[in-house]
Amino acid sequence: MDKDNTNLPGPSLSNVIRIDDERIRGHLDKLVRGSVEDITEALWGTRVSPGTISNLNKKIYAQIEIWRNQPIEGKHPYVYLDGIVMKRSWAGEVKNISLLVAFGVNEEGYREILGICEGHKEDRSGWAGFLRHLKGRGLKGVRLIISDACMGLMESAAEYYPDAGWQRCTVHSSGKRGPTPVFLSSSLP
Repeated sequence: MDKDNTNLPGPSLSNVIRIDDERIRGHLDKLVRGSVEDITEALWGTRVSPGTISNLNKKIYAQIEIWRNQPIEGKHPYVYLDGIVMKRSWAGEVKNISLLVAFGVNEEGYREILGICEGHKEDRSGWAGFLRHLKGRGLKGVRLIISDACMGLMESAAEYYPDAGWQRCTVHSSGKRGPTPVFLSSSLP
């Protein structure tokens, strides 16, 4: 490395994602520690009371519940599943929660967010409940599920979509081994 840092390698995508992830977490930590009035003043230039925020949240959560339970229209041959672990504050106590996320590619080739579900962890019962919810809303025509190799996820997917193939997501697979399509009802890798 020279004094001008011109010999530094360019940033890799994984490093950029990691840096952005840390930056976002830093901002979220500041928001969690700050007061509602400080946050709203920083965002909108005016202070808003916690009561007003609470009332707005009730309206937003009602809309989210409507969206979460609306019927899923059409077929989605490709479904991507993943869990995201985040920290959430409950009555002053911070706990890890998992957001189980599904998005699909419809028959016209467009991606759609199919559902997001909050759970305590990314395990078989969490995934089973989430997939049961999606199937109950009308998710059908699934030919391939793309995900990480979480056993709880794979077992639940095999239960609810036994005819669908499974492929490990390229983001989750190592560079030494490419993704391998398998059938969920067959032996798991």
